[in-house]
Amino acid sequence: MYSICITGHKPDKLPGGYNRKTKENIKLFHFFRDYLISKIEEHKELTCYSGLNLGVEQIFAIAAIDLKSKGYNIKLKTCLSNDLPENDWSNEDKQTFDKILSFCDKIDKIKDNNYFLNMIKQSDEVLTFWNGSAGITAQNNYIAHMLNKPTFFINTSYLTLGPSPIKFF
Repeated sequence: MYSICITGHKPDKLPGGYNRKTKENIKLFHFFRDYLISKIEEHKELTCYSGLNLGVEQIFAIAAIDLKSKGYNIKLKTCLSNDLPENDWSNEDKQTFDKILSFCDKIDKIKDNNYFLNMIKQSDEVLTFWNGSAGITAQNNYIAHMLNKPTFFINTSYLTLGPSPIKFF
């Protein structure tokens, strides 16, 4: 079974912000759904890994759940840090998180907060929504690079795949 891990920005760095119903975030959902369908067509079955943070990770997970509900051969797995859901999340965000969790085929809680390392190691490829800024997403991309995982960068403005905006070495 082929597997994909998602990494990407939280809503403050997304064109659509915190509201999952903005046209930009709906476009991102459709982008993920179409990409996942292409991978299922290529590999017949697919496992998706998401850390379920707000933003890209939850939109990706919702796209996987949508396909699963339509009969596609797809599994959703998560590796969670100990601090999710975060205390500053709204009640609606916490409810969404719990609902997504209820659809997960496997849930791993990672004590040392290296949940992305765990997901990246288990994945065949890494899909990343990254604007090139420093931070956790940059670290995850570096880890994927060091583990020789194929990494596909989503252009944050046009939702197309392309090369890394930054060369690691």
